[in-house]
Amino acid sequence: MIGKPTASQCWRLMANGRAKGSKGAEYYHYLDELKLELLLKMRIKDFTSKEQKWGLMCEKFLCDTKIKNFWEDSIFQTHHKNPLVSGYTDYETPNFNCVGDIKCPQLKGYATVIAFAQKGYSALDIKNEFPKYYWQLTAYSLLTGRPNLQLFYFYPHQKQLEEIREWLNNYQETEFQTQYATFFYEILNDQIQPLPDHLKNITLLDWEVDQEDLLALKQTLIDVNEALEENRK
Repeated sequence: MIGKPTASQCWRLMANGRAKGSKGAEYYHYLDELKLELLLKMRIKDFTSKEQKWGLMCEKFLCDTKIKNFWEDSIFQTHHKNPLVSGYTDYETPNFNCVGDIKCPQLKGYATVIAFAQKGYSALDIKNEFPKYYWQLTAYSLLTGRPNLQLFYFYPHQKQLEEIREWLNNYQETEFQTQYATFFYEILNDQIQPLPDHLKNITLLDWEVDQEDLLALKQTLIDVNEALEENRK
């Protein structure tokens, strides 16, 4: 919805300022962007970077192929909205009352996640290390009522790179196939590095939503929407 906060941007609203209890600069920047959307009567979107294209391509590959039934009984790519916030969940698993998001970083980013997971972590560690995704999933919990949160990280082995190539070559939607097949061969020419076989190509980060943070996010969203009322007239 135009002029309404989205789950992926909630981290900006929850960023702290330098003074204790104050809002960060991103809060005010995002508020200004939402006001501009209301003025333009359209969403403001940036150009898609190569990194974003990589992530979108891998996410679609995972959702289409379900990587050998990893997400059995899951619901994919659902749009949710309420009066405060909106967002697309990548997957929800009702049997575990879980909502999750797929992240497909480049090799260095994926290695960072592996190292983080290997050390052991708490919800607070995720909040400090990956605040953007922590607040995105907290917003998903607000939208869906699901308390169990999961970040699903993926980076391909050589075998998956070959599977992605085959999947793209056989993709039915012409526009998507043309755009991403070209992009895939571009990154192959950049000599993309596959994940070494001794490491798993999937890393999961699981935690339960923090109720205090959930309430804090809800109150912040209420405040933001009230601040935008004048611009909606």
